[in-house]
Amino acid sequence: ALRRIFYVFYWLVVANLVVGTLMNIMGLIFPDFPMGDLSHFYFISEAKFSADISYKLLGGGVFNGESEVFMRFTEIMSDKFSYRLLSFVDTTLVMTILFFLFKNAHELFDNLTNSFKLGNGFSQKSYKNIRQIGFSLLVLWTYKILNGILFSWFLVKDLVVQGAEIKFHPDLLEFSSLIVVLVIFAFAEVYRAGVGMEEESKLTI
Repeated sequence: ALRRIFYVFYWLVVANLVVGTLMNIMGLIFPDFPMGDLSHFYFISEAKFSADISYKLLGGGVFNGESEVFMRFTEIMSDKFSYRLLSFVDTTLVMTILFFLFKNAHELFDNLTNSFKLGNGFSQKSYKNIRQIGFSLLVLWTYKILNGILFSWFLVKDLVVQGAEIKFHPDLLEFSSLIVVLVIFAFAEVYRAGVGMEEESKLTI
């Protein structure tokens, strides 16, 4: 079932990469092109500030006062060519990373299936697929952090929300995603050890 799911996702990402890139190229050249809207792009940052808050709790209890609030600003809009070009690079880069991610996930399930058919528990190809999945996620994580740094510290200035000036910084929640990347790399090394043990057992026999 998972093999089929990743197979479908893989081809959806391929279609999205090809069609989306063509549409975005048209949108970059012709700003009024309806299906190539590059006026907005993702901004992966957050801000913490104090605000007046009021709420009621189930079963009683009321709070009225000031509390700290985290806010995520997820999208930036601009019709300038330089930012439309940046949006094009942003969209293409993310779609390309996702393409390699699902490509390796699809190949991993194929290689695992072929290994079991041949009576092997492990294979070097599957190990490489797992490593490539880890690298794809690492590149995506690094890009998200760089995105937050670029916009928070350099490109977005004098941001005001309901009359209050807000200072953004890279989304700290993205650091938790690094744990997933490290787990995948750890699993890849365990799998590589399994490959080595299986090859040694064949040589001893």
